Amino acid sequence: LEAVAKALEAKHEEIEKWFKEYDKDESGNIDRDELGKLMTAVKREATQDAETAPVEDNILDLIMKKYADASGRIKQDRILNAIKAFKSYLAQELTYKDLFAKCARGARLENSIPRLV
Repeated sequence: LEAVAKALEAKHEEIEKWFKEYDKDESGNIDRDELGKLMTAVKREATQDAETAPVEDNILDLIMKKYADASGRIKQDRILNAIKAFKSYLAQELTYKDLFAKCARGARLENSIPRLV
């Protein structure tokens, strides 16, 4: 139970960290421009690549469509879900890039895909 409480506290601290850094107007919400900067930072952290390109507009549009309110802003209580969804997307993207890189080096595709059954 203590471990769960610590994990929840860490998640809350993560939200506070992201908001403090990227909610430039201190509104308690993230607008699309702030979201682009935030998600680029998340991508940079996930890929450990300081030269990472900004997040594509179509990805930001999807995130805004799912998590933004009617005013076009994402409230603080929803940003963690948006970050988790984006990290999941990045993990899949990185897995496929690794898979294709293995194939380019001569690995057989069927030997590179994890077995599901």
